[in-house]
Amino acid sequence: MNSSKGGKDDLLVNSVIQKLSRYDLNLPDLIITANNGVIILEGYVKNLEEKKLLSQIAESVEGVKKVIDEVKIR
Repeated sequence: MNSSKGGKDDLLVNSVIQKLSRYDLNLPDLIITANNGVIILEGYVKNLEEKKLLSQIAESVEGVKKVIDEVKIR
């Protein structure tokens, strides 16, 4: 997982990554960035269930205003 750099957005991305690490997800191709509280998810997952869970987890992080899900299923 990769993340963005820059103050509050960097902290927000780190919070999303920490929360995702609590789940049994293998997401080596995931890129997470943030811009003014908006989380952008990019990369690939194995199935629709992972895609949905990923968005739900990101949305549940305190401080996230919106999630833009650009993740694709392989």
